[in-house]
Amino acid sequence: MEEAINAHYFHCSMHCLNLSAAKAVTTPSVRHTQEIVKEVVSFFRSSAKRSGLLKKCIEKCEDTRISKSHLMTACTTRFIERHTSIVCFRSLLRFIVESLSQMTTWQSSEARKKAYTLIHSISQTETVIGLVVLENISSIMLPTTRLLQTEGIDLVNAMSGVDDMLAMLESLRSSDSFGRIFEEAQKVAELLGITLTKPRTVRSVYRATTSSEDTSLDEYYRINAFYPTLDDILQDLRLRFSPKQQQAANFSRAVPAFMDFRDEEGDWRKLEMAVNTYIEKWVS
Repeated sequence: MEEAINAHYFHCSMHCLNLSAAKAVTTPSVRHTQEIVKEVVSFFRSSAKRSGLLKKCIEKCEDTRISKSHLMTACTTRFIERHTSIVCFRSLLRFIVESLSQMTTWQSSEARKKAYTLIHSISQTETVIGLVVLENISSIMLPTTRLLQTEGIDLVNAMSGVDDMLAMLESLRSSDSFGRIFEEAQKVAELLGITLTKPRTVRSVYRATTSSEDTSLDEYYRINAFYPTLDDILQDLRLRFSPKQQQAANFSRAVPAFMDFRDEEGDWRKLEMAVNTYIEKWVS
């Protein structure tokens, strides 16, 4: 059996994307949010009585926009399930808090204490902002995730989807984009009846000038939570979807079925460079 010394081995693109998405929780505030989501979901799903109370609160509202009646477990390895869990949690947030508030009057001391603790955790500013940040970032990655799971997808379309996702994530890294996210967080806070605040003292490992006394509320969380989360994901995506994969995708343009170039001159140049690279390897 001959060894193909010029062949490149690429990991499963979907697996790479799952690993990159996991980088969202490397930022402390976002990781804290996801841990709280998991804890709340586990608390409700571990008891039929608690799940039933949540369902009653949802049904009592009679809001036709609410399609879920129970919380969904956040899978640590599957991005789509994790995204669905976050979206579901946010849509049911007011009912979750209402249910927990009712539990504080139960006879069970264990349930009362846990309910008080979870209400306090959910009502924290970093939890609210972290939840909205997670939802917005994962919603951009979701279409590409579904694309990569398409049966029979080829490398050209896969890398094109990844490129589009990277461009959208990069465009999200701006004060205007976070301004919209912060407005969403404020609406969530109003729904919960809380006021968003900054922590009293913070020493950030991400930026040198992030003192809570020197920055506004939205600027503080943009610098300490939003930007680091985006940067970690972007850096990991660029590492996992390396130039070699891009080059292989460009080389695939030689197949007539994939010659639908968006930028004819630029794409032809990329194809030429990819072909020349492989020719140099074959000659050597």
